Amino acid sequence: MKSQVINKAKEFIKSNARELDKTLYEYLFERGSRDRVLNELKNYQNADFGFGNALEPDMRTNNSSAIATTLAFQYFERLNIDKLPDFLNDSLNYFINTFDEERNMWRAITLAANKSAHAPWWNFDLENDKTGFDLTWGNPSAEIIGYLLKYKNNFDKVNLERILGFAKDRLLNSQDMEYHELLCYKRLNKVLVESGDKSLSKKLGELILKSVDLDSSNWDNYVPMPINFIDSENDQYYELLNDSYKENLEWLVLKQENDGGWYPSWSWYGDYDSEWEAAKIEWAGYITLNNLVKLGE
Repeated sequence: MKSQVINKAKEFIKSNARELDKTLYEYLFERGSRDRVLNELKNYQNADFGFGNALEPDMRTNNSSAIATTLAFQYFERLNIDKLPDFLNDSLNYFINTFDEERNMWRAITLAANKSAHAPWWNFDLENDKTGFDLTWGNPSAEIIGYLLKYKNNFDKVNLERILGFAKDRLLNSQDMEYHELLCYKRLNKVLVESGDKSLSKKLGELILKSVDLDSSNWDNYVPMPINFIDSENDQYYELLNDSYKENLEWLVLKQENDGGWYPSWSWYGDYDSEWEAAKIEWAGYITLNNLVKLGE
C-alpha cells in the first residue's frame, strides 16, 4: 500500500506542483540537477535581493518579505550544499538592510502584503503599524539569526551576538511558544548545535512537547502535528516523539486524496476566492512533496 501511495504522490507532483517543487522533487528522488532547483528559486528573487512573488503561496505580493526570504533559504538547505550561491549570498544583505533596530527584530511582512491577494493572517495593520506576527518575535527573527551565524556576511558581529542573546533569553524564559515560532527556533538551534552550542536544546524539546498535538482525532485541523516538528528519523527530537511520529505517518497515508495529493487544512475564509484556488494548488504541491519525503524514508 505504501508504494502505491508514494507513486500516486509522485504523479501528483509531476502534474500539479510549481516548477520549483517539481525540480526539487527531481533532485530528491530522480537524481535531478541542483542547478535547476536554484535557477527556479532565483525566479522568485527581487532587485532588493529579497524574495517575494508568491514564493509563500498565501501571500501573493511580488514585493520582498522576510518570511518569503527565509522560505528561499529553507529550499536551499534541502540541497545539501555548503556554500551559498551568489544570489542567496546577496539575500544576506537583504536581511542586513531590513533589520528593524527600533523593534529589535525582522518584521515578517511589509505593508505591500495588503496590496495583493493574501490570507487574512498576512494582513498589515497600517493604522497601528503592526502585524499579528510582531508578537511571535522568533518568527522569522530566530531563523534569520541562524542563517547569519551559519553563512559569512557583513552583519555587525557585536549586534548579532546581542540579538542572539535576546533570542536565547526569550526561549529559555518561555512557558510555551507558538508553533511557527518554535519551528524557527528549531532551525536556529540546528545551527547552534552544529557549532557545539546545545544551550537551547533541552528547553526547545520541552516546548515542542507542550505544543505538539498528539491526539490523532485533531489532525484533520490545522494543529501542530509530530510530522511538523520531526524532519526524519535522524532528527534531534525524533526519540521525543517516536511513537506519535510513526502514528502520524500512518494517518498521513490514509489522508491522501484520490488524485495523489495532500491539500492544505486551512483556507482564506472566503477572501480572494480565485487567488486562493491558485494558492491551494501550489500548497498542495509543496505539502505533497514534504509528505513524500517523510513517507519515502
